[in-house]
Amino acid sequence: MKLQGYAIDNEESMVGLRCVAAPVFDDRNRVVAAVSSSGQSAEVNEESLPQLIRLIQDTALSVSLRLGHRVATPSEKGGSNHE
Repeated sequence: MKLQGYAIDNEESMVGLRCVAAPVFDDRNRVVAAVSSSGQSAEVNEESLPQLIRLIQDTALSVSLRLGHRVATPSEKGGSNHE
């Protein structure tokens, strides 16, 4: 499973309604809330979805940082700076 950092409700809860959500983390890297936006499927469509996802993720990150969340660097994640 790929961790993409957001979830989409594509009319699963209600026909004609789509929702995008992203997690909000605290200073211990625990999910403590979420930021989401819902709209009619005609408005939240394939064309507008990428921009909405970025907006929701950016907002969730902003709230997370205010709660003390610290974004790990590649070396902290066990990765490398080299491709």
